Amino acid sequence: MAVLPGAASVPVVKILHHNHAAPATSLHGGSIALSSSPSPRLSGSRRVAESRGVLRASGRPLQERIQRARLIRHHRRAPSPLICPAPAPPMAESTVAAAAPGGGGAGALAVDRSALGQRLLALGRGRLRLFLDTADVAEWDKWLPTGIFHGVTTNPLLLERAGRECSVDALAKLAHMAFDLGAQEIQLQTWGATVEEMVDTGKRLGIIDPRVVIKIPATVDGIQAARQLISSWGFRVTLTAVYASHQVLLAQGVGAQYAAPYLGRMDALGKDGKAEIIAMQRAVSATSSATRVLVASVRAPGEVSALAAAGVDTFALPPAIVARMLHVPETETAAADFERAALAQAPKDN
Repeated sequence: MAVLPGAASVPVVKILHHNHAAPATSLHGGSIALSSSPSPRLSGSRRVAESRGVLRASGRPLQERIQRARLIRHHRRAPSPLICPAPAPPMAESTVAAAAPGGGGAGALAVDRSALGQRLLALGRGRLRLFLDTADVAEWDKWLPTGIFHGVTTNPLLLERAGRECSVDALAKLAHMAFDLGAQEIQLQTWGATVEEMVDTGKRLGIIDPRVVIKIPATVDGIQAARQLISSWGFRVTLTAVYASHQVLLAQGVGAQYAAPYLGRMDALGKDGKAEIIAMQRAVSATSSATRVLVASVRAPGEVSALAAAGVDTFALPPAIVARMLHVPETETAAADFERAALAQAPKDN
C-alpha cells in the first residue's frame, strides 16, 4: 500500500479472537486502509485493491478520517482476547425477556435470582459465622429469620434453661426445628461418664443429620472421644469449654472443626479473655489450620467487633446480645425520619 512521502506511519493493528484474524487497520498520515488479510506486506495499491480488498480513504472527509483514527486507537488499547483471563462462569439464565411495553426493557436478561443471592451472601459474609447461642425455640423464631446466623449452638445447660429434655430423640426433633427455620448447622453436645459413652452418644447425635456438629468438652476423655468421632466416623466436632490459648492446639491436633473458648467466663476468672482468644486465632492462622475459634460467653457487642477486627471470625451470640446489636437507637431514629420523608413526598391523591 502506498504511503504519502514524509507521512508518519502507524503500525497495523490486528485483533485476534479464537485464532481468527479480524480485518487489520492501518493509518498513514491521513490515508486509512482496512485489510482483511493477516499479512501486512503489500506490493502495490492496485494489487492490494484487487486481491486483498483494501479500501482507500484518502479522499474521505476529514471528520470521517478522525473517526477511523479513533477506532484504531480504541483497538490498540483493547487487550487481546487470547491473553485475557478466563471469565467467571455465567450465572444460570431462566429466560431472555423480549421487549414489551412496560416491561424490563429491550432484551432484558432474567437471571436465576436465587443463585445470585447465594453468591452475594457468600461474598458479603466472607469467613464470618454467627451462631445463635440458645435452645429456646421462641428465640429461634424471633432471630433466625433475620438471616444473619449460620446456625445455632446448644449444650445441656442451655437445654435446662429452656426446659428442654436432654435425650437423643428430643435433640433430633430440636435439630429439625432449627433446620426448618433456616439454620445451616446445629451444635449438639454429647455426654457420658467414659470415652466409650461419649462416643456412643456422639454417634447417635451425628447420624441425626449431616448438619449436626457434635460438641465435646476439651477434657482428656473428651479429646479421645473427639478423635474417634472424627477419624473413625467422619463426624464434625467442636471442642468446647476452652479456657487457655494452648487448648486450641489440642483441637487442631484431633482435627476439630471448632474450638470454643468462653470469653465472659475467662474474664470473670481474672484472665484476659480477649488476649487469650487473639492468641488462639494467631496460632490457628500461623499453622494454616481449618479449625475455627468459636467465641462463646459473649457479654457485650463491642467484644464481638473488637475480636473480629483482630481476625476472629466465628461467634456464638446469646439472644440478649443479639437484641443489643440489632436495636441501635440512632439507627432506628434515622429510619423513622426516612419513612416520614418518603410519606411526605409521596404523590397526593386528587
